[in-house]
Amino acid sequence: MKPNFIGIGGQRCGTTWLSSCLRDHPEVCNSKRKEEHFFDHYYHKGYESYERSFESCSGSKVVGEFSTSYLYDYNAPKRVYRYNPDMKIIVCLRNPIERAYSQHLWHISLGYVSGKNLQFENALENNPMYIEQGLYYEHLKAWSGYFPLSSRLLVLIFEEMLRDPLPSIQSVYRFLEIDPCFIPDNVNRRINKAVLPKSRKLERLIHGSQILRTIGVGYLIDFAKSVGIKKAIQHLNYKDLPNVCELNNQTRKKLQKIFCDDNRELANLLNKDLSSWNE
Repeated sequence: MKPNFIGIGGQRCGTTWLSSCLRDHPEVCNSKRKEEHFFDHYYHKGYESYERSFESCSGSKVVGEFSTSYLYDYNAPKRVYRYNPDMKIIVCLRNPIERAYSQHLWHISLGYVSGKNLQFENALENNPMYIEQGLYYEHLKAWSGYFPLSSRLLVLIFEEMLRDPLPSIQSVYRFLEIDPCFIPDNVNRRINKAVLPKSRKLERLIHGSQILRTIGVGYLIDFAKSVGIKKAIQHLNYKDLPNVCELNNQTRKKLQKIFCDDNRELANLLNKDLSSWNE
């Protein structure tokens, strides 16, 4: 099967929620994994390798995947266009300050940062990608050069999706030319929230359900979900994030200056009011 849509990002902008809502739709088939990373990390393996991930999608009207790294990759737009010039591209964007802060919390939950870098101000110096990934205009301009806005490239705003999730997902369904009246199970659920596990080994086990399915005991995961055991275990394993990582007003104002020009260029490109991002 040859995919006909790709979600390209951005990171911490609601793509996990969007992917789950698409997966629920009876006319859509997603890849085995949410993120294939073919057009940036695994391009050298060839198209045949990529398309194996969609072998179960025979007969589906809409076939695709989400890889949040594609938005930021210099080569990805050209590679996707060469593969399928009719590909439909979906991108989710978020206030770049809130996106950076959310990524920081996510990295804390994964154990990527510790010590002084728990403080968001220090983390900004430690990981320049927090800022670079929020400079959407240059990234999106590269994609819109291959895939025209509206007809081939759909841009969603995270804050609008959060406020009105059903109209947002229905706009995606219309973009993909599938039944827009379908209501997905996850439409009002918040997914992939950053949390801090007490035990990282237990958290890895919970999220390692694909491994259990591979060895033939996936039914245990399905049973745990159905009776709420998985959710209960996760809840007991979570603890509060440290207060030291909070986003203060001084840092917010600093980031507003950094993102101001890029936000303005992006608003012009999209013909959209993004003034709230500078407040």
